[in-house]
Amino acid sequence: MSAFPCSTRFTAACLLINTIPSTILPKVLKRILTKITIRDAVPYTDDELSQLSGAFKLTIPEVNDCLNALQYCFSQAAYSTIKPAALSKTLEGAQMATEHVAVVVAVWEKEAGSLVQRLRESSVMGAPKVAVSNDWNLSINMSSSGLGKTKSASARFEVDLATPKGGEEETVAMEFNHSELYEFFKKLEQVQVQLDELS
Repeated sequence: MSAFPCSTRFTAACLLINTIPSTILPKVLKRILTKITIRDAVPYTDDELSQLSGAFKLTIPEVNDCLNALQYCFSQAAYSTIKPAALSKTLEGAQMATEHVAVVVAVWEKEAGSLVQRLRESSVMGAPKVAVSNDWNLSINMSSSGLGKTKSASARFEVDLATPKGGEEETVAMEFNHSELYEFFKKLEQVQVQLDELS
């Protein structure tokens, strides 16, 4: 089973990557990794792409396909925190040559931690926030002028969030009826099971 979706375009790019000398590949991969977290950054200028095109004996669009596929590979691996063995199987399944797979996986093993951290810090919403305190209350509405005698319960949670390095706190309030709260706790339980499996 593939660790991330491998389209026919990705597989075609992997076949092109096989033509790149494996001795040059680590430099290309590191360059991609330095630019992957910078919005709208391109790993290579037009002049550099022309040089790569000559060195790899590929057209510029083919070089771009290779670079995009490698960037996609690392992005998917980072967002899903894929283990090296799973990444290796996925790339082999996409017909990447064994020696090229070994190079990609070696770079991934070395750079995965820092890439994941940089992606977290550069995410659209900024660094992830953590809960620093919480409060809750339960309310029961016994009746309403339009509905006569009714009884509905709701739970309200307030969570104070801050970035791990400190800074201004933000309060998030959530209100749930009985069925919404039940579904929320079921999802939290699933998250807990997944966290337990990872540790």
